[in-house]
Amino acid sequence: MKMKLFTSVAFAALLIPGAAFAQSTGSVDFEKSGADIVVTARTTKGIEGIQTPDTPKAKGVLTQEFIAKQTPGNSILDTINNLPGVSFQNNDPFGSAGGTLTIRGFDASRISLTFDGIPLNDTGNYALYSNQQLDPELIEQVNVNYGSTDVDSPSAAATGSTVNYRTVNPTDDFGARLEGSAGEYQFFRIFGKVDTGVFTPFGTKAWFSASSAENNVVFNNFGKIRKQQYNAKVYQPIGNNGDFISVSGNYNQNRNNFFGSAPLRFDTNVFSQVTTGTVNGVVATPQNPILVTGAARVAGTGSANRFPLGRDELPYSIARCTIADSNPGIADAPANIVAPGASNNGSACGTSFDERYNPSNTGSIRVNARFTLAPNLVLTVDPSYQYTKANGGGTVTAREGLRDVNPAGLTAGSTNTATPTQCVAAPTTVGFNCQAGYFAGNP
Repeated sequence: MKMKLFTSVAFAALLIPGAAFAQSTGSVDFEKSGADIVVTARTTKGIEGIQTPDTPKAKGVLTQEFIAKQTPGNSILDTINNLPGVSFQNNDPFGSAGGTLTIRGFDASRISLTFDGIPLNDTGNYALYSNQQLDPELIEQVNVNYGSTDVDSPSAAATGSTVNYRTVNPTDDFGARLEGSAGEYQFFRIFGKVDTGVFTPFGTKAWFSASSAENNVVFNNFGKIRKQQYNAKVYQPIGNNGDFISVSGNYNQNRNNFFGSAPLRFDTNVFSQVTTGTVNGVVATPQNPILVTGAARVAGTGSANRFPLGRDELPYSIARCTIADSNPGIADAPANIVAPGASNNGSACGTSFDERYNPSNTGSIRVNARFTLAPNLVLTVDPSYQYTKANGGGTVTAREGLRDVNPAGLTAGSTNTATPTQCVAAPTTVGFNCQAGYFAGNP
């Protein structure tokens, strides 16, 4: 189990002019300061919520007007797939199974992703997790900046591009919103949001939201994907010159099964594995495999399978390993065969990749603040705290009793005649390395 805690604080003192492009409080304040500061001195006009600002650096902007028209619950990274130069491959249509992001040829480990100014890249390998992003209904705007690292991007990953999105502010009036979605593969999602409106004499306002989504794994005949997310934001204006303090919180819980990758082949024929000799009167060679009459290659994740030819072949079926029940008090047999009076070896089935469980809990607390210190001097502060608990998924098997973890001290193969269960017969024999029950499958 892996647990990560991150804390960061960002300060920026703006003396009007140096343009910043990542969505910290400072850069957002810069964008709102007016068109006269833009080098080109042109205003940005959006069409249907899509903007392409005429700035010295290539940039694409999507607003809530456009985001609201996309599939409910999908990742914001799938939404920016509509921008030129951005390519995102979603692992399923529903947004909770992850995906792969590329911008102008740079993979996700070279792209900086920030959320209200805080970095979301994995601190170990800079990976991005699209299924852990904010509910799209709560995103005011997302900016994609093409090119190298931006001046206020708090991430070492931004050698390619930056993607920055920020949350909506609470409304002045009370309001509530409830959305529901349903679809194939038992997909069901519900989202709710409540705006408190201004509830103090000082102008304080807030919103709270929650969402839940689940669906079956699209590609195979078992597995579930579940996601729950909770968000809140409190906004306190200071004076009437745009100064403010806001505190936001996010908690995301994902529970899903991995699903294997199907081979990228579409042929349905099955060929004999025999590469020498004669099969049905035909000489077999590695360059001339023999077609197996009457056999058909089926869709699946095994090396002998193929890629599904269409939706009619989904979900493909993965054969389950069937074994007899174990007998209490009797050591496991070395093979997947039930001998008289002996218990079966359940671990002989191995651990299917498609059955691996991949849980994660992530959360953050974010503070954004703006203070005017002098007519031409503004201080912005963006401290944050992040929490991650995840293990990357995986499986292990547990054994009872003694087992030789290195039979006869020999390399596995035809010359190694020792059996893994020899510790049962002679546990103290010289050369045996008999250990008590352990985790992690077969040695």
